[in-house]
Amino acid sequence: MASSNTVLMRLVASAYSIAQKAGMIVRRVIAEGDLGIVEKTCATDLQTKADRLAQMSICSSLARKFPKLTIIGEELVVWVDPLDGTKEYTEGLLDNVTVLIGIAYEGKAIAGVINQPYYNYEAGPDAVLGRTIWGV
Repeated sequence: MASSNTVLMRLVASAYSIAQKAGMIVRRVIAEGDLGIVEKTCATDLQTKADRLAQMSICSSLARKFPKLTIIGEELVVWVDPLDGTKEYTEGLLDNVTVLIGIAYEGKAIAGVINQPYYNYEAGPDAVLGRTIWGV
């Protein structure tokens, strides 16, 4: 059991830093001005360049740090939403944009990390942007 807890805490700690990096990617894409929007299934189901780049970053980072980890597996599952609130992101509603990484074991949620890339964005140009929250 102690070994499982150690692996879980390593995974959560990694997910924390990985979510922060994904949040920076989300901010960079909007700052560059080209969202690279594509419709997935309809005009209200969108995907952006930030979705794609953040997902690639999250998945490759997890795979590098945990080579035996299956991101969608049977017992330990890591759920990734690289840009939750894509439609809001495309509309500039930045309060509603998050990066989500959830961890489940045997079908039960056991941990999660949420990065809010635009937390504190209304505090002015010198404000530190973003925050990451986690729980086990």
